[in-house]
Amino acid sequence: MSKKINHIAVITTGLIVGALSWAVITKLFGVTEIYDAPVGGYIAIFLPTVAAFYIALTNGLMKSLIFLAGVYIATVFYPYFFGTEEQKNWVELGAIAALVYMFYPFMAAFAGWLVRVIYLKFFNKHTKRTAQKITDTMVEIAEHIPPSAYETYTYTQKASRVGYGNLLFALFFGAIGVLLYLYPSPPLNPIEIPFFQTAIKWLGVCFLLIAIYELIRSVRLIADNTAWRIVIDDTDFVYETPKSTDEKSFSCKLDEIEKILIKPDIDPENEISEPAYTIVLKNGQTYPLFGGANRSVNIQSFLDTLRARGVRVAEGS
Repeated sequence: MSKKINHIAVITTGLIVGALSWAVITKLFGVTEIYDAPVGGYIAIFLPTVAAFYIALTNGLMKSLIFLAGVYIATVFYPYFFGTEEQKNWVELGAIAALVYMFYPFMAAFAGWLVRVIYLKFFNKHTKRTAQKITDTMVEIAEHIPPSAYETYTYTQKASRVGYGNLLFALFFGAIGVLLYLYPSPPLNPIEIPFFQTAIKWLGVCFLLIAIYELIRSVRLIADNTAWRIVIDDTDFVYETPKSTDEKSFSCKLDEIEKILIKPDIDPENEISEPAYTIVLKNGQTYPLFGGANRSVNIQSFLDTLRARGVRVAEGS
């Protein structure tokens, strides 16, 4: 897969694509709105669709959705700030119309993500294992450095911050779900087949259920004033979790840890397949790591820090 791009880059790209769609299509076809000309409308849909697929394929689903959020914002508000008086009026109904036409880019994002998952899970194992061997070799060399030479590893992520991110995710899924349920026929779905339109409605129901689940979890996280917190120094390991999650907080000495277990056998840097991590103590106790809504921790850095301090990291079932 290609080089990672950050969230600012993808949302900026989305804003540029949405703005250029308005600026170029309205001038090129001499229309007031980008969807007034059939060819212009197809272009306005095709460009973000291809880009969403590519970003999901190379950088994951979440960044593709952030890109589409940028496209949507620019599509709705560009005419308000830079358009004619007639185009400014488009904002009132444009928010709904633009969301309807985002259906195809949204589906392309999921298709790109699905291809990415299949590729990483079934066709990229050899490359990942080779990279892991290189990493393990480098860590073995680093283990000869005295532990006191390492800085203390710390990580903190507020529950409320994760909650606001989940809230946007829930609202987005809810809006898509409502549109799919209420408008399973043209213009959202140009295929006039009753069975297919019924399937679209049920897909909308599924999206709404996901939105409700995420909304409930978001409210709990936003109301929580605690945080995820990880501290690793030369002797101690501390893992604290927010009160609103089901994760357990614990702490121990580094020499009490038998191993960090990764399940299944995949690259810890793979942000899509979400492996399960468990800390296993020498007394037999186990604690799951990185559950719930927390996804921003750099797991590879976390594992390398423990390896360098003599903690074994193993893959298994």
